Amino acid sequence: MKKISSIIIVTLILFTNTLAWSKLEDKRIFHINSWKKGKSKIQETKLLIELNNKTPKFKTKIKGIDGKDKYELKVVPKYGKTKNELFAWKLSLTQGIFNKELLRVSEYKDEYQDYFDYHDYIADLALYQYFDIIEGDSGGTEGFPFVPLLDKRSITIESFDFNFQVIDFGVKDRENLLFDFVKIEASFVNKH
Repeated sequence: MKKISSIIIVTLILFTNTLAWSKLEDKRIFHINSWKKGKSKIQETKLLIELNNKTPKFKTKIKGIDGKDKYELKVVPKYGKTKNELFAWKLSLTQGIFNKELLRVSEYKDEYQDYFDYHDYIADLALYQYFDIIEGDSGGTEGFPFVPLLDKRSITIESFDFNFQVIDFGVKDRENLLFDFVKIEASFVNKH
C-alpha cells in the first residue's frame, strides 16, 4: 500500500512539474505600434510585478531620458460581482495631465465603445487567454481573437518599446476563470 501511495505521489509531482514547465514554454511575441508617435526616449527600466487579491494594484512612474517623471504605468484588477471575483488585470500607460491611454493602436478608443479590434486588448490579462488555447479554441470569446496569456507583448511608443509577459499565474476558480495571482516581467527599452 505504501508503494502504491509513493508511486501516486511521485506521478502527481511529475505531472505538476510538467504542467508548470509546459505553462511557460512556447511563447511568442505579439507586437503593436501605439498611436503615440514621436522621438521621446525613457530611462530604461525592468520590473517584476507580483499581484494577488491582497495586493491587486501596481503603479509606478517611468522617467524620461532627462530624469523627470514622464509616464505612469498602472496595473489594475477587473472584478466580477465582488472583490473575490478577480477575473482580469489591465495594464495602462499614460502621459501627462490628459491621461490618454498609450497601449492602444488608436488614440480615441475607450473602454466602453463597441468597435474594438483585438489589438486594443493587448494590455488585458485574463484566464480565458490561457484555457481557451489549451482547449483548442484560438478564436477567443465569441470568435474574437486574443493574445494568449503567456505570450510576450511588445508595444512601440514614440522611440521606445514597452515589453511585458506573464511568467506565472495561479487559478483560484477554474470554472469561473478567476485568478489567484499573476507575476509579470516588464521592461522599457529605447529603440537605438
